[in-house]
Amino acid sequence: MHEQMPDHRNVGYLTWDEWRRFRIAVEKSLIVVPWFRVAGYLRNEVANDRVNGTSDHPLGVPPTWLAAEEIARLSAELRYWPNLEDVANDADGAFTARMFTRELETALHRWPIEDKPRNVRQVRCQQCVGETIRYRPPEFGGDKVHIACTECGHEYTEDEFKTLIELVTAEMQRTEKAIGGTRRLGAA
Repeated sequence: MHEQMPDHRNVGYLTWDEWRRFRIAVEKSLIVVPWFRVAGYLRNEVANDRVNGTSDHPLGVPPTWLAAEEIARLSAELRYWPNLEDVANDADGAFTARMFTRELETALHRWPIEDKPRNVRQVRCQQCVGETIRYRPPEFGGDKVHIACTECGHEYTEDEFKTLIELVTAEMQRTEKAIGGTRRLGAA
């Protein structure tokens, strides 16, 4: 079997992207595993909860619990290395890191538990007047929310953005009242 040799642009046997995703997965697993263990069945999954698809009887164990157990099992395998850098610098460790990351990302994709980056609809940038504001929640503990226009690059603080949303909401309510009042007058 041909082993991948470490590259100076990588972190050990992991590419820079794999390393970043692995670190995020390790941090998120501390929250995800306990939550998945108690989440139970989500989205009417009992009907799809079969053993190898061959049985007509449900397994009886929520898939969230099974995902938590697999993530915990892979996490336990990571204990053989003193730190994450050592995991990345070992071929077997890098393989385990990839499996761990894939398992956690798959579970989070299937059962999301946190805020995701998204475009903010119906709110215009105060600089370029485009509907191009993007909200990005914190990625790591200690990070801050990042809110910026994708067109002109203007960044908003959380307080500025909250004020902007309150103004837009108030304007929408005034417009709805005016339209509703006009309809009532026209009907009378």
